[in-house]
Amino acid sequence: QARRAFLSAGHYAPLQQAVVQKLRELRIENLLDIGCGEGYYTAAMQAEVMQCVGVDIAKNAVQVAAKLNSEVTWVVGTGATLPVLDHCIDVCSSLFSPIPKQEILRVLKPQGYLLVVTPAPEHLLAMRQALFEDVKPHEPEKFVTQLQDAFELVDASVVKTPLQLSQTDLKHLIAMTPYAYKAKPERRQALEQHAQFELSAQHQIYLFQKK
Repeated sequence: QARRAFLSAGHYAPLQQAVVQKLRELRIENLLDIGCGEGYYTAAMQAEVMQCVGVDIAKNAVQVAAKLNSEVTWVVGTGATLPVLDHCIDVCSSLFSPIPKQEILRVLKPQGYLLVVTPAPEHLLAMRQALFEDVKPHEPEKFVTQLQDAFELVDASVVKTPLQLSQTDLKHLIAMTPYAYKAKPERRQALEQHAQFELSAQHQIYLFQKK
């Protein structure tokens, strides 16, 4: 699986560490990670809390995650009904995943936090320029707008990671992004010919607090 191979090669380790550092500063007891996938970020965050729950709709991803870290409570489920009681969670996290606002508000304690990671405007720009003629910047601010009635933005930062990818890593990265399906096949094939490719991963981290 492309995502597993790319992440296990450590390319997004700086982002993983930045997320862990944000959590460490909060000094909280429990965390619910929405859309945890195979748990690359969840397992790292678990070390900073007493209790950690990871939820994902993909059963096979959750099975992989469960083998990686038995300290996390892994659940197959959707954000539409989060598998926890009302007002019992200190932090909900959503990394590249949906943000079911009403459910997050239900499960968060008063003054609980929501940690969101999403592509920053220039994320993987060189790759997108190779794949598409018309490249629009990502718009992370839309999440701030969607959440501002119920959440206060406490912190915003961008993690920039320069990447020098081999051909194999490049193919894995293309395959794990939504761009893979949208690009014209001949553009994708041309990009995959590169023996080396340099680009920049740019991730927006937002920390919100429930009003």
